[in-house]
Amino acid sequence: MKKILIAFYIILLFSCHSFAETKIKAVASFSIIADLVENIGGEHVVVETIVAANQDAHLFQPSPQDVKKVAAADVIFINGLNFEGWISKMISNSGTKGVVVAATTGIKPRYLNHTHEHGHHHHDHDHGIVDPHAWQSLANAKIYVYNIKKALQAIDPSNADDYEKNASNYLAQIKQLEAEVKNRMALIPASNRKVISNHDAFGYFGDEYRIKFLAAASLGIEKQASAKNIANLINQIRADKVKALFVENISDSRLLKQIENDSDAVIGGKLYSDALSEKGGEASTYIDMFRYNVETIADALAG
Repeated sequence: MKKILIAFYIILLFSCHSFAETKIKAVASFSIIADLVENIGGEHVVVETIVAANQDAHLFQPSPQDVKKVAAADVIFINGLNFEGWISKMISNSGTKGVVVAATTGIKPRYLNHTHEHGHHHHDHDHGIVDPHAWQSLANAKIYVYNIKKALQAIDPSNADDYEKNASNYLAQIKQLEAEVKNRMALIPASNRKVISNHDAFGYFGDEYRIKFLAAASLGIEKQASAKNIANLINQIRADKVKALFVENISDSRLLKQIENDSDAVIGGKLYSDALSEKGGEASTYIDMFRYNVETIADALAG
C-alpha cells in the first residue's frame, strides 16, 4: 500500500510539473510585435508570427494556416490603430477563444494630415487619419512593453514575477538606447533635418527627434507617379534643400532612385519601417532595428 501511495504521489508531482511547464501560445500580427512578446514572455511563451520579417503587412493576405494559428492561440497580440486591416475578419473567422490584446492601448495617436491611399484601413477623424506606426517612438515602445507584460500576467499569473523581471530588463535596454539616440541625433545640423521616404511610417520618430519626413506617398506618388508629380517633388526637394531620400525594406525603391537621378538629394540608405530583417540580419530585433535606423539617418544627415 505504501509503495502504491509513493507511486501515486510521484505521478501526481510529475503531472503538476508538466502542467506548470505548459507554455502560453501567443500569436503576433507582425514581426516587430513578435519580438517584443518574445522578450517579455521569455521561456514561458511560444510566439508565432502572422506577417513575417521583411514582409509588408499592408499587402498581406492571411492563409488558412494563419487562421489555424490564431484559432489555437491563448493570446493574440496586434498593433491596433487600424494597422492590420485584415486582422478583425481573420480573428472572427478563426473562432479563437484567445484574448486579443492591442499593444498600442493608452498611446496618444498622431494624425496624418492627408488622405492619400496608404494601404492601411484607417478611419477618418477631424484631425486627419490615424498614424498606426507608434513603434517608431521609444517612448511608445515602453507602453507596448507594459501592455504585453500586463496581458501575459493576467493570462499566466503563476509566472507574473518572471514577466515583470523580463519587462524591467527590456525597459533598461530601451532607456540605454534612448540616451544613445539622443546623443546621436543631436549632432545633425538644423538645416539638414528634412528627408523623404517612400512610405509615411516615421511620423512618430520625426516628432520625437525633430526630423521632418516628407513621404512620397503623402504627395500622391507612391504607386503610379505622373511626370508632373515627380517634377513637383523634385522642385520641392530643391526649394526645401532636402538632404536625403530613404528607401524601406518593404517598399519598391525605383521611384526614389528616379527622383535621386533628377534632383540634388541622394539615397541615404535603407530604413526598416513595418518589419524586421530576417534572423541574423542587421535589424532582426526591435532594438537593433531602431538603432540601425538612427545610425542610417544620422550618417546621411550629418554633413
